[in-house]
Amino acid sequence: MPTLLERSLELHKLAGQLAAAGTEKALFEKLTTRAAQVKDARNELQSAERAVRLLTTRGVRPATLPRASNALKAKGPVVRQQLRDDWRAFADDRTVPTNFVEPVKVHASKLRDAALAAWQAHVDSGQPAIRAALITALAAAGFQAQCARLQQLQAEVADLRGSCPSSVADFDRLDELKAAIQRIWGELQGVPANVIEFLRKAARREAKVTDLTPGIRTWLDDRAMLDQLRIGLG
Repeated sequence: MPTLLERSLELHKLAGQLAAAGTEKALFEKLTTRAAQVKDARNELQSAERAVRLLTTRGVRPATLPRASNALKAKGPVVRQQLRDDWRAFADDRTVPTNFVEPVKVHASKLRDAALAAWQAHVDSGQPAIRAALITALAAAGFQAQCARLQQLQAEVADLRGSCPSSVADFDRLDELKAAIQRIWGELQGVPANVIEFLRKAARREAKVTDLTPGIRTWLDDRAMLDQLRIGLG
């Protein structure tokens, strides 16, 4: 099958020769169409196969890999021989799109879906479960910069997750993002609930002096946050 798909380039060359000669215009147009269809199917299949190979190389193998049907495998040599015997008949054959091109595309789509599922499982692995409500609370408690950065990193991970990796660089970038998320979340996750509640009150100017317990004061002082507090009269 790959050999036949690679012949799409030869079809384009042949189509160009016909156009230059100015002969058999109708066949030229059909041959151009056939060449474009085969080339498109080839590109989709090769793209899916590259994704599978890349994942496998990095130890991320899809749970199941679809296989081309025997009928599709057998169709390749038949179409190739038809092209060799009579390219005019090949150009005029209306069954090529439905009997060969579309099945190749369907197989490519299944490969791509399998690769994407494996990639998304890899992206999700090792990610901390972070509730959006907690991020909102932490941001309101004075950790806006860390929360904004965390959300930015999560958005980039989501973007990577949306499609199959195209190169090793995607794996490397994912590792960097995961490490950064773990680092920031590790800092935020360690904030005690009573500190979060106090800082939320302070941000709304509702905190009282009595709310600043020795434990909260020590926690803030250890992180050089105590001087950020301001005392006011209600």
